[in-house]
Amino acid sequence: MNTNEVDNNAQGDNGKEIKKIIGIFLDYWKRFIVAIIFCLGIAYAYLRYSTPMYKIDATVLVEDQDKGGASDLLGGASSMLQDFGGLFDIKSSVDNEAQILQTKDLMGQVVKDMKLYVSYFNKGLIHSIELYKNSPIKLNLSTPLDSLKYPTQLEVSNITNTHVLIRETSEKINVDTTYTVKWDTPFPINAGIVTLQKTGLPFGSNEGFTIYLNPVNQVIEDLQNVLNVDIPNKQVTTINLELKYSLPGKGQDILNTMISDYIHENITQKNAFADSTIDFINGRLLVVDKELADIEKGVEVFKQANHIADITAQSQEVITSATTNMKDLSLAEVQEQVTQTMLQYVQDPSNTRPVPSLMANPDPTSLGLLEKYNMLLMQRGRLLLGSTEKNPLVQNLDEQIVNARKDLVTNLQNQVSALHAGKQKLQAQNNTINNFINSVPAKERQFIDLSRQQDIKQALFIFLLQKKEETAVTKASNISSARLIDSPKSESKPYSPKKPLVILGALIMGILLPYGIIVISDQINNKLTDVGLIKDLTSVPILGLIVHNSSGSALVYIEKTRSVIAEEFRNLRTNLQFTLGQKKCPIILCTSSMSGEGKSFIATNIGLAYASADKKVLLMELDLRKPKLAANFNLARNNGFSNYIIADEDVKNIIFNSGIDDNIDIISSGPIPPNPAELLANPRAKQLIEELQKMYDIIIMDAPPVGLVADAQLLAPYANTVLYIVRQNYTYKQQLEIPNDLRKSGKIENLYIVLNDVQQKASRRYGYGYGYGYGYGYGYGYGYGYGTTMEGEKKSFFKRFRKK
Repeated sequence: MNTNEVDNNAQGDNGKEIKKIIGIFLDYWKRFIVAIIFCLGIAYAYLRYSTPMYKIDATVLVEDQDKGGASDLLGGASSMLQDFGGLFDIKSSVDNEAQILQTKDLMGQVVKDMKLYVSYFNKGLIHSIELYKNSPIKLNLSTPLDSLKYPTQLEVSNITNTHVLIRETSEKINVDTTYTVKWDTPFPINAGIVTLQKTGLPFGSNEGFTIYLNPVNQVIEDLQNVLNVDIPNKQVTTINLELKYSLPGKGQDILNTMISDYIHENITQKNAFADSTIDFINGRLLVVDKELADIEKGVEVFKQANHIADITAQSQEVITSATTNMKDLSLAEVQEQVTQTMLQYVQDPSNTRPVPSLMANPDPTSLGLLEKYNMLLMQRGRLLLGSTEKNPLVQNLDEQIVNARKDLVTNLQNQVSALHAGKQKLQAQNNTINNFINSVPAKERQFIDLSRQQDIKQALFIFLLQKKEETAVTKASNISSARLIDSPKSESKPYSPKKPLVILGALIMGILLPYGIIVISDQINNKLTDVGLIKDLTSVPILGLIVHNSSGSALVYIEKTRSVIAEEFRNLRTNLQFTLGQKKCPIILCTSSMSGEGKSFIATNIGLAYASADKKVLLMELDLRKPKLAANFNLARNNGFSNYIIADEDVKNIIFNSGIDDNIDIISSGPIPPNPAELLANPRAKQLIEELQKMYDIIIMDAPPVGLVADAQLLAPYANTVLYIVRQNYTYKQQLEIPNDLRKSGKIENLYIVLNDVQQKASRRYGYGYGYGYGYGYGYGYGYGYGTTMEGEKKSFFKRFRKK
């Protein structure tokens, strides 16, 4: 087969499939219309009563100092971690902030701040409507709701000015209690002690409300499922927040509250460093203030005891020099103490809070190490909000903190050593001055010692106060590293359900649902349903179609001469003429696959059709197993074919007129023999047929089903045309293998199909498939053919209306 032939076959198959689909729509257009209307009704109900969902969007800007990448975040860590930074997918602080925004702690704070675990609904006929800020009732909880494990529902009804009726239900713990409560009066429920209050808003015409109490954790999980936190790209430091919620106003408030709590927590974390510094300074101030008070009290007592009012010029000059030197020495001692205190604080691994900078003139190296150490501590605390200590990022920061602590300890030790050396130098100078002072009178020397100690404590006290004020100013100027740049706004239209998509889906379902049912039913159905299916399953020509017979009579050709079915028998008679040609007294044999397909009915009315054309017709009832033909004419079977074969009865004695038309005679089967096949194969059968051909213009034989017994094959050699009767929605698809095999094997060559009981016009759709094998019992009784009459036909209202 060449390419063109293949293409032509493919196009033919495609054309057949298209015709099949179009045929389905034309044959079942009413079902498609009903299905489309039904699906559109469901779509309308869904759009009308489903809860719309809105998208609420907001944008937060984060001041990200680590946007440079993983290497900046590592801050000089080992080269191995830098090399494997991509492997661990180390994120910048923008990613950390995005993770914080998705934590349960933050969402839990929002739920508790807004009391989202309590929701109010106005009961409707079909569905309830959630009330947010327009609820006329309010439920106050006297106890925390953290202990609530299962959802609880309170139905409020019978509302009066003094009391209401409440029905409490809970699915999990099987609670169903009804009781009457007063307004503003505490009463117990499963969740704890609550109070029902009026908000002042009108109740309206609806008096039924439902209050839902949900566990906090469940509300948190539900909100996290509808919250989406996204970083647009790595080139910006913004975070997009999207919340999907049924009430736009409530969704906006939830996002606003969440961002507000997030910014507040961010500032609180920053203030923790300043609070740590202020606490340390306050502790030192208490100690220094007590020491300074003691020294000042000693100076006062010394002056009173020694009646000292003024100091000589020489003593004053010595005191001035000594004071200046002692001030420097005091500052050196203070710096040494402060640095030693910082060193002790850093050396203790249990101190995880930031280290305050208390050095008066720290060198840049010390400041850098201290700033790096504090930054790592803050980063670790922030990561722990959304991660655990086993997170590789947290473990990496722990390693960096250990290294930074070592560097800071080494630097502070060097600072202590340097300060100690400077203090020793000042001490040497102070010894020189002291030697000079020793030469002055003893009382004056004691006064100078007291004054020197006083100056040292005053200098230390002033230094601490200055640091405290600086830290307080720093705390007051703290701002969050994140700010809201696009306030939460809801879309004007809900994103779900989408009306065009729902309607389009309903239309598609209205088409696909009946189409699928029809196609599947055709695949499942093992009966012959139309002409197209017969053409697909067999190559035997179709000689005629006989429509459904609604009258129930077998003699429709005589009784309904102007009916559609009578006209179709005339068409069948005409088609038979083309197969019979100009033969003298041709023989027509009627058979089928099984009983009940209308062989006797077809044979009877074909005979009547030929008789009406002034032909001398003989109907032979050769179904010796379940004869039916003679009964159509109300004739007895006392003397017939079996009598002629067995009892050598004269042929004239077995021929009876039909009583309907003088041109049609009948030979009945006679008594039913035990061996029908042997009678049909008897030589006298051939002799009888040859004799009858001399007497009649046409002979029609009603034979048994060829699919069940071999009788019809014994009679086939006598027949000029064999009609294989197939009944719509009755004959099995697989039974068409019988005429295929008979024709292919040459057992019956002049074989034609007549489709009986057609309940629709020539089919426009083709279906495929194979049914059961043929081997069905032969005991169903034969059915008559069918047809739709034109005379006396009862028309439907739709047909009468269409005709008008």
